[in-house]
Amino acid sequence: GSPTKRKQDGNSFKAILAKTLLQLRYFINNILIPDAYIFWVPFALCKGLRIIIKENINIIYSQDNPCSNYVVAFILKILTKKPWVADFKDPWIKAFGYKNPKPFPYSWLDNRLQKLILSRCDICISSDRRIDKVLKNFTTKEHFDKFNIIPNGFDKDDFTDKIHPKPDAVFTITHVGTV
Repeated sequence: GSPTKRKQDGNSFKAILAKTLLQLRYFINNILIPDAYIFWVPFALCKGLRIIIKENINIIYSQDNPCSNYVVAFILKILTKKPWVADFKDPWIKAFGYKNPKPFPYSWLDNRLQKLILSRCDICISSDRRIDKVLKNFTTKEHFDKFNIIPNGFDKDDFTDKIHPKPDAVFTITHVGTV
């Protein structure tokens, strides 16, 4: 064949491969409960138990992204009988009117898992009223007293006496994580 035909065939293959990988990613993200990190849970449980025992940890704290962190913390709570704080920086499933994108029965299982997590944690923290309201929709009023809002940010008055910048000093800000 001509070089042009081979180039078009190569582009077609790349396009088909890209589309196939995208569909595979969508499929995996929509059937794994609560997310694609669920396979990490057994390893995190082993490490978490070792740390709790070795360091005599008194409280379990979990934060989202990935939501599988809550599964780890939930199981650690059951195994150790330690109190558990679940901190939600983002809603897990129903974010501000969006429906769970997972098809049935996966969406039903995902919803049930979030209800279980919210009913079993000892304290639930969110960063604003909207997230707090979304999370409360997954539990009953008898659990509302465990919900707390801790807003992101800071109060500059807390730092006025403690920070004395040097005019010629190098100032570095580092973010380690995802945005």
